[in-house]
Amino acid sequence: MRSDTEPDGQTFLEAARRAQILRATAEVIAELGYAKTSLARIARQIGVSKGVILYHFTDKDSLIRALIWDVYERGAAAIGAAVSREHSASGKLRAYISANLEFTAAHRLDALALVELGSSYRTPEGLRLDQLAEQAMPLPHGLAALDLLPIFQEGLRSGEFREFEPAAMGIAVRSAIDSAGNCLSRDPGFDVRAFAAELVTTFDLATRRPT
Repeated sequence: MRSDTEPDGQTFLEAARRAQILRATAEVIAELGYAKTSLARIARQIGVSKGVILYHFTDKDSLIRALIWDVYERGAAAIGAAVSREHSASGKLRAYISANLEFTAAHRLDALALVELGSSYRTPEGLRLDQLAEQAMPLPHGLAALDLLPIFQEGLRSGEFREFEPAAMGIAVRSAIDSAGNCLSRDPGFDVRAFAAELVTTFDLATRRPT
């Protein structure tokens, strides 16, 4: 059986099938919830046998973990690209917030799946989604773009930002960003991009050094 943690070395068709399974998993979780998501139901979503799923993933938990890290890694790539185009700390913070929420707006099913997993998922060891992410700290290279601390440190060193506690500000920014998924789960018409614009302004004012 192919390892679900080592996707490198797969053929193009195998990689495409794996991506299709992850997409179907997000769809089923968003539609039915984590408790009602099964390998058989995911297989039915894409018209294959359960054995096809088990060729790529050893069990439901390994599939769920793969989905979580896939979403995180794709999000981190988009955020990192946006942040890297900016040259000031304030520009990087604006890009960080905007890119996070643009990813949410463009990948609604992924966002809804993560919201559901955040409230319902537990690993076999009993860890919640947030605890699973904390276990990976410091963030691996592929997820480093999700770390706000370097942006805050840069702005504080340069004097561009007012004095504040970076960890506390990071919690505030991340909590505000993450709330978009919860809003979307309650209201399908929630305007993520308008919310993003307000958050950019809010945290620009919150971090700016008074003139």
